[in-house]
Amino acid sequence: YAKELESAVSGLVSGAISNLYKQEEEEEMNAAALKIQAVHRGKKVRKDLQEQKEMEAAALKIQAVHRGKQTRQSVDKTRRVKAAFDAFDVDGSGELEVDELREVMAHLGLELTKGEFDHYAAALMEDYDADNSGSLDFWEFEKFYEQCLASDDLRAAYASELDAAVKGVVSGALSNILEQHEMENAAMKIQAVHRGKQARKELQEQREMEAAAVKIQAVHRGKMARKSLVQPPPRASEAPPTPIPAAMSEEEELSAAAVKIQAVQRGKKARKEQEELFRVHAAFKKFDTDKSGSLEIPELYDVLKEVGVDLDRDTFDEYAEALMEDYDEDDSGTLDFREFHKFYNQVLANENTKAEYAKELESAVSGLVSGAISNLYKQEEEEEMNAAALKIQAVHRGKKVRKDLQEQKEMEAAALKIQAVHRGKQTRQSVDKTRRVKAAFDAFDVDGSGELEVDELREVMAHLGLELTKGEFDHYAAALMEDYDADNSGSLDFWEFEKFYEQCLASDDLRAAYASELDAAVKGVVSGALSNILEQHEMENAAMKIQAVHRGKQARKELQEQREMEAAAVKIQAVHRGKMARKSLVQPPPRASEAPPTPIPAAMSEEEELSAAAVKIQAVQRGKKARKEQEELFRVHAAFKKFDTDKSGSLEIPELYDVLKEVGVDLDRDTFDEYAEALMEDYDEDDSGTL
Repeated sequence: YAKELESAVSGLVSGAISNLYKQEEEEEMNAAALKIQAVHRGKKVRKDLQEQKEMEAAALKIQAVHRGKQTRQSVDKTRRVKAAFDAFDVDGSGELEVDELREVMAHLGLELTKGEFDHYAAALMEDYDADNSGSLDFWEFEKFYEQCLASDDLRAAYASELDAAVKGVVSGALSNILEQHEMENAAMKIQAVHRGKQARKELQEQREMEAAAVKIQAVHRGKMARKSLVQPPPRASEAPPTPIPAAMSEEEELSAAAVKIQAVQRGKKARKEQEELFRVHAAFKKFDTDKSGSLEIPELYDVLKEVGVDLDRDTFDEYAEALMEDYDEDDSGTLDFREFHKFYNQVLANENTKAEYAKELESAVSGLVSGAISNLYKQEEEEEMNAAALKIQAVHRGKKVRKDLQEQKEMEAAALKIQAVHRGKQTRQSVDKTRRVKAAFDAFDVDGSGELEVDELREVMAHLGLELTKGEFDHYAAALMEDYDADNSGSLDFWEFEKFYEQCLASDDLRAAYASELDAAVKGVVSGALSNILEQHEMENAAMKIQAVHRGKQARKELQEQREMEAAAVKIQAVHRGKMARKSLVQPPPRASEAPPTPIPAAMSEEEELSAAAVKIQAVQRGKKARKEQEELFRVHAAFKKFDTDKSGSLEIPELYDVLKEVGVDLDRDTFDEYAEALMEDYDEDDSGTL
C-alpha cells in the first residue's frame, strides 16, 4: 500500500523535484498545444460535438432506465416489508411483541401449541432482537424479513432451523443416556443456527464493497466526461483541420502533432466502448427469448451452452443455481441487463474466460451432485450414520445444556449488542444524510413543484460560490443540467439532486472543486466569443490545472479496476470454498495432533462412535475460530486507540501522519497533505473527512 500511495502521489509532486529542464520543455509544448486548441474552439466545435452528445444522451438514457428500475425495486421491497410489519403489528405499537409472533410462526408454516410457541418465540427473539428489548422494531423486522420471509425457500429453511434449535432446548423430558456428549451436541446446534446467518453477512459485506467501488467509478466517469468536453475528439468524418501557418515554431508543430494523435486515440476509445455496449446488448437480446428484459432460469440453458458447459437437462438446475449465486446480486431470481453486463465482461468476453468459468462451475457443481451419481451404496451408509448421530443429539439435550450454554449466550449477546450499536449508528448517519439532502432540495425548490427548474438553479450557483450575470448563468445552468439531468426532462427531480448533492454540495471542498469544473467546462464552450489574449491564457492555465489534478486520479482509477477484477475472482473462490466446506461438514476429517476422544461406553454402536468423534472435533475447531476472531478484534481496537490521540472516536487528518509512518511511507510535512488526501479518497466511504 505504501508503494501504491507513493505511485499515486508521485504523479502530483515528483515533477517539481526531478528534472526542471524537462518539465519546462513539457510545459511549453502543452501550452502551445492548448493555445492551438483555444483558438479553434467555437461554433464548429459545438456542431461537431452534436453527434457525440446524442450518443452520450442515449447511454445516459439507458443508465437512467436501469437506475429507475433499481430504485423502484428498492421502494417496492420497502413497501412489502412495511406492509408485512403492519399486518403482524396488531396493536399498532410500532413494535412486534412476543404475543404477536404467533401469526409470524403461522406464516413460517409452523402450527404450534402454547408450550411449543413459547420456545419457538424465544429462539426467534434470540436471533433478531438485537437490542434485547423483548420486541422487534421495524429495523430488526426488516432484517428478519429479508433473511427469513422474503421467499418460500427462506421461510422453509428458517422453519427448519427453528425446529432444530428448539428441539435441543425442550428435549430435557426425554431419557438421559449419555450426558457427557451434551455440550458437543449443543455446539452442533449453534453451528446449524448461525451457518446461514454468517453466509448472508459475508454476502452483504461483499455487496457493500462493490457498491462503494461503483460509486467511485461513477464520480470519476462524470469528471472524465466533462474533461473531454474541454478537449473534444475529432470525428472520423470531419474535414481535415485548418492548415497550420508556415510560421509555426518547431515546438508548436510537435504539439499540434501530439494533439492530433491524442484526439484520434480518444475517438477510437469512445467508438470501442460504444461497440462493446452494442455487443453486450445484442448478446442479451439473443438469450432473452421472451423479450421480458431479464433472463429467467430456463433461458440460462443457452447461456451455459455458450460458456461451454457440458450439461444435460438432469444437471441443468445445479449449474443454473451456481451461476445465479455468482451474478444475481439482488436475489431476484433473474439476471437483469446490469448483472448480465458484468457476467459478459467477466465470462463471455473471450474464449479463455469462458473455459475458466466452465471449469469452476463444473468443480462447484460436482461437489453437490457427485454423491448422487457416483456411489449409491456409500450415500446410503452416510445417511444412516447421520440419522443415527441426529437421533442421539435429539435424545440427550436438556436442562444441563441450557446451563452450560449460558456463558456462551452472554458472549453472543455482548457481540450482538456491539453490532446493534454500530448498526444503529450507521442507520442514523444514513437518515441524517437523507434529511440534509431533503432540506437542501426544499430550500432550492421555491415553487414547491418537487423538481428544480432552470430558474431555481441561480440559488444553487450562489451556494457553489459563483456570482454570475444573466448571460453567464444560462451557460452554467446548461452545463449543470447536462451533468445531472439523467432523464433529459429539463429539471432535476429529488433522486437526481441527491446524486448532485453527494458529489458537489456535501462539503466545502466538493463545492469548490465542482465550481472550478463548471468554470473550466463553460469557458471551453463560450470562449469562441472572447477576443482577449489574456483571457485565452487564463483558460489554458485552467486546463493545465485540471490535467494536473486528474493525472493522479486516473492512476488510482486503473488500480481500482485491477482490484475489482481481483475481488471478483476472490468472490468466486469464496463461494465455491463455502460449498466445499458445507460438504466437508458431513464427513469432517480428524486432526492428527488432537488428543484421543473420551472413551465411548462399550454399548455404543460404530455409527454412534463416529458421530460423537466428529461432533467433538467440530466443537474444538469452532472454539478456536471464535477465540481467533476475538483476538483479531482486540488487535484492531488497540491499533485504533493508538492512532486516535485525541480520543474522539475517529481519526482526523493530522492523526494520519502516524498511520502513514506505520504503513512505511517515506514522507515529510511538505508531502503529507497529498498522501493523506489519497488515503482518505480510498477509505473515507461516507466522505466525512475522518476515518
